[in-house]
Amino acid sequence: MQAAGRVCTIERALQVRHWGRDRQTDEMVLPYFEQTELYQSPFLEKRNALDREQFKPVVDEFYALHGWDAERGWPTRERLRELDMEDVYEPMVAGAAMAV
Repeated sequence: MQAAGRVCTIERALQVRHWGRDRQTDEMVLPYFEQTELYQSPFLEKRNALDREQFKPVVDEFYALHGWDAERGWPTRERLRELDMEDVYEPMVAGAAMAV
């Protein structure tokens, strides 16, 4: 579990550092899923679309499970410390500032 946490967190930190990845970037795909499905599943009563308000808590929980800041979607200093990767935090933040 520790190794998997390190992999997911370093991948996210690199995305933040090099491209300024944040929650807003993650949510850019939501309009696509808010469109009603073209085809109805035979297992469901109707065609569905994503309800953004219902989905927001799911994203919050995803970030919390990873130890990332819910507002920005960035790995927190505390999480990086837990994973023995605290030295990643400052370069991540500095890179994100330049990526914007």
